[in-house]
Amino acid sequence: MDFQKEIKNILSDYKKNKLGITEKGIFHYRGEELLKNHILPKENYKQNIISQYRDEFFSSSKSKIYFHKYFHHLNSSQALCINLFFPLIVEEKLDVILELLEIPKNTITNACFEKESDIEIVARTDRKTNFNFYLQLANDRPKTSFCQKYNAKIIILQALATIQSVHKYHRIF
Repeated sequence: MDFQKEIKNILSDYKKNKLGITEKGIFHYRGEELLKNHILPKENYKQNIISQYRDEFFSSSKSKIYFHKYFHHLNSSQALCINLFFPLIVEEKLDVILELLEIPKNTITNACFEKESDIEIVARTDRKTNFNFYLQLANDRPKTSFCQKYNAKIIILQALATIQSVHKYHRIF
């Protein structure tokens, strides 16, 4: 079984057995409405945030973002990002990220979701790239932005790129 199918099966089981939702969600694809087990009914989109932090997230300023069209899909990269980083914000453990990336100890002055790039514009559009998560450090070096995807190949490539970036950071600074 490939990675995408395996993840969708796991998420389908989670939706049914942990969230108690059996209704299939709708995936709009090429003019068709496809019913899928790994998708929440749109009105249940908040269930895509882990229960322990759900209420706190949606009542916080961190939730004042543009939610992606497919946020109600359990394999939403935006929901994945919030579920990875919001608990670290709440528990005041963001410094763990710096440690993992081997970035010298620094003060984190801002952490936000859906940060628009300061420099990059998407090719052939006026729209700037958005990062799923962004950390602002006191000395502004390095700028730390994250983009997550539910895709095994991308995860591996991003990990390699991160490692190369960390080594480059240490050579320069």
